[in-house]
Amino acid sequence: MLTAFMRQFGLRTQAALGLDGSVLALSLIGAVAGLAALAFATVAAFIWLAAHTDTATAGLVLAVAYLSVSVTSLTVCMAHHRRLTKRAQAALAADDDGGLPFRIDPQLLLIALELGRSVGVRRLLPIAAIGFLAALGSREWFGQSGGSQARRT
Repeated sequence: MLTAFMRQFGLRTQAALGLDGSVLALSLIGAVAGLAALAFATVAAFIWLAAHTDTATAGLVLAVAYLSVSVTSLTVCMAHHRRLTKRAQAALAADDDGGLPFRIDPQLLLIALELGRSVGVRRLLPIAAIGFLAALGSREWFGQSGGSQARRT
């Protein structure tokens, strides 16, 4: 139940933002490595270009090179973002319920809250645990797996 909720939350986040752990990790690694390489390459390229041409031409050549790298990087990042967003939206659309794997009746929730206030939570926890275990046992006893049979067929 909690894993289904976390999956729904993750898919909704990916669909809305287009982010996941790999995008963030790759962005961070790319930024750090890129800055280090940029510093060394800029100094070396400027020294080499300044020796062969004047300093203004060397600066202009480096600016155009960095601009082309930046545009290419942003294009690839936007394509990955769109692909990730579409994949998450397709996974959300494939889910039957589109939300939580269970529905809570608001009236039942209100009754449970009032019961918890009047009787006390410490007295209700053992009863709730026994009821939960009984429900699990009945599912095992009757061979039901909570809807996964319907999805397999």
